[in-house]
Amino acid sequence: MQTQRFYSLNNFMRQRHGEKVIKLSIDAGFTCPNRDGRVATKGCIFCSSQGSGDFTPKTKGDITRQLESAVSLLSAKWGDSKKYIAYFQSYSNTYAPVEVLKAKYEEALSFPGVVGLAIATRQIA
Repeated sequence: MQTQRFYSLNNFMRQRHGEKVIKLSIDAGFTCPNRDGRVATKGCIFCSSQGSGDFTPKTKGDITRQLESAVSLLSAKWGDSKKYIAYFQSYSNTYAPVEVLKAKYEEALSFPGVVGLAIATRQIA
């Protein structure tokens, strides 16, 4: 048996929650200052036209429906795992007024089984 040379997030989450924790990609409907004209319009070289959210469900903005869709899609792969990280993936998920961010994050955290958030953001060029 080979031992890892590092303590992975996967191992930490399994130890803390007693099972595999699945990351569910979602698109909260935000944009990015490198796309909307505030700083630039062409985006970053590392982002696709979907803001690197190519694997998010197509129901942009509706957090609960996207999480339901992602759970349904990934349940065949991960089986009985019922713990999730809501991954705000597309565009810059810190680029909105605080009240809007708070509402979206709280909606995700209220979804059954969500134990945390991962929030992608972009650096202003």
